[in-house]
Order: sequence, then C-alpha cells, then structure tokens
Amino acid sequence: MDIFDISFNSKKDVFGRKDIAENGYPAMFFSDISRKYDISVKNIETKIPKELFDISNKMSKNDILVSLEEFNKIHVGRAVLYVGTKKVALNGYVAVLTLKESFKDMVNLKYVSFYINYSEFFRKQAFKNSTGAKVQRISKENFELMEIKLPVLKVQDKVIEIIETLDEGFKKVLNSIENEIGKTTIAKKFIMQEIFNKIEGRK
Repeated sequence: MDIFDISFNSKKDVFGRKDIAENGYPAMFFSDISRKYDISVKNIETKIPKELFDISNKMSKNDILVSLEEFNKIHVGRAVLYVGTKKVALNGYVAVLTLKESFKDMVNLKYVSFYINYSEFFRKQAFKNSTGAKVQRISKENFELMEIKLPVLKVQDKVIEIIETLDEGFKKVLNSIENEIGKTTIAKKFIMQEIFNKIEGRK
C-alpha cells in the first residue's frame, strides 16, 4: 500500500438511505461498493442534500474506495475506482486510496481496483484480516499492511484491455438474454479470477 496515500472514513450517520434526494450532490454508501459497482464508476446516481454533503468526507477523481466493514466477508475489502469529476460524499467505514504523484507513470488504477476485487492473493488477505461476530471488519492497521503485487505497466494495461473487451461481451449477453444474468455473472467472476491466477502464477 506504500504507493498510496490512505485516508479513512468512519462517519456512518452523517447521511443515510432516508436522506437520498432526487436532486442534490453525489454520495456513495459503503454497501454499494461491492453490491452496486465493480471495477470503476463514473456517474454516481445517489444524491443527498447540500447541507449533508458539505459536512461529509469526500473522494475525488481517480481515488479508489475500499469497503472495510460489511456483514459478509465476501464484500469486505472490495474496491471501486472513481473516474468522475465531481467530489462524492462518503458513508461508512471505508478507505480512500490516492495514488502518490511519484507513481503516476507506473500504475494503471483500473488494474489496482480489479486486482483488489479479483486477485486470489489479495482476497485471501481480506478474508484473513476480516474479524467480527456480526459485522466483518478490517482494522486500519491491518489494511495498511496488506500487499498489492503489480506487474510492469505494460502488463497492467494489457490485462485491463482484455477485461474491458470481455466486459463488453458480458453486457451484450445481459442485455439480450435476461434469464442468463446469473450464469453470466458467475462466468465473469471466474474468468477474472483466472486471469489473475495466471499472472501471479508466472511470478
């Protein structure tokens, strides 16, 4: 995690689902990271009133948001890269990863988000460090010690190119065959994990 500046948000009650407004300012709930988004997001649909937005912690363009608390381990430590231009208010216990300036020519942020979500190596770390009876939680200290293995930028870019091509194919299937949605989602997850397994296996 040394390539990132990491900030933590633990504000849970600045705004809630009851505060969602038709018109307002963009906001993201911690539970949406895994359930609503995948690798990256540009347009945040959820909006909250200005007075709540102003007092919330926020993320900016090219920040990676990671959920550190969830009811199920499969959702803990999941990430999404924000590529929009407006600041976004944050809800819940999450980490915001901002790439350090000195690494900007060495890292594809989409690859990092993808790696966090699908690398077997990283997912095992997330499972190991998630503790709690009713709620699974990764501590700040443990999260900062979790490792991210990055190949050279050329490989990162190639992986994302492959994934984006596959993703377009999945979207076409989802749009044309509604009853195959579940099967397609499982297939997508399997293929993505296999890509990382092969990359990590060559090291």
